[in-house]
Amino acid sequence: MNKKADVMLKVLLNRFHQGSLDDIIAILPEDQANSIKSMDIVSQELEPATLQLQDLLKGIHYSWVKPLIEEQPLEVQILSLSALPEPHCSKLMQLLHPDTKKKSLAKPLQAYLLQRLHQTLQKENILPVSYLPVSPLSVLAKSNKKELLTLVDYLGIYDLAEAIRQIVDKRNLKKVYQCLSDKKQQFLHSCLHQKERLVASRINLDEWDGDSRKLNQLLHRRGMMRLGTALSDQHPDLIWHICHTLDTGRAAIITKCIAKKKPAGVVPASAQQIINLMNYLNKKTES
Repeated sequence: MNKKADVMLKVLLNRFHQGSLDDIIAILPEDQANSIKSMDIVSQELEPATLQLQDLLKGIHYSWVKPLIEEQPLEVQILSLSALPEPHCSKLMQLLHPDTKKKSLAKPLQAYLLQRLHQTLQKENILPVSYLPVSPLSVLAKSNKKELLTLVDYLGIYDLAEAIRQIVDKRNLKKVYQCLSDKKQQFLHSCLHQKERLVASRINLDEWDGDSRKLNQLLHRRGMMRLGTALSDQHPDLIWHICHTLDTGRAAIITKCIAKKKPAGVVPASAQQIINLMNYLNKKTES
């Protein structure tokens, strides 16, 4: 049996078999029994394994699909684009073939085209988020792109707090605060009063020209780097889900950060910062 079949069997056993699994998996081939015993899957949900391809593709940013479409012959491109769910269909049609209208496809053809795209995207059997080992950062894979980008923007403020500690001129401080929303100013204030800090390479605000857009772009990139650092010891499939919720450009930054060697303690400290930040943002939403 393959990995996907073993996963489904483990989920079914979680759902319908109470007590130790040793007695029931003893009847299986040894390699399969060992595979199932080693799986850190506690979910009893069957729905993640039965999602339609359209629903699965909706959770993947369209920038991942674009190069796959471009590799196809022109006549197949139009068909594949027409098979995609919205908003992927409209966005990619506008990018690749703005003068072409969506075609009406028979359901079997649509299913076939979606299956081909999905198999290319998932060259390996990527586990659904619900079937992954439980982690405090698992919630990130259940967030949409907007929520992840908000998190990233706030993560960059940790770096800004370190830079601000070095600023003496109050006029420069005022310029920085003017670039931030009221909520981000509040979070910056809380960062400045934290005793335990994760020190990264400092932002040099001496070279900043006061442009709000440039500062926020810099903070966003720093936030992406912090996210990548925090994900470094997470399950590869969890990282896959998070990266594919984001566009390919941001995913590349995350992947590059994950590949770098890090001093001891940096990864868990970065993960804890994300957990603290998520709690902070959730409290702000509820209040």
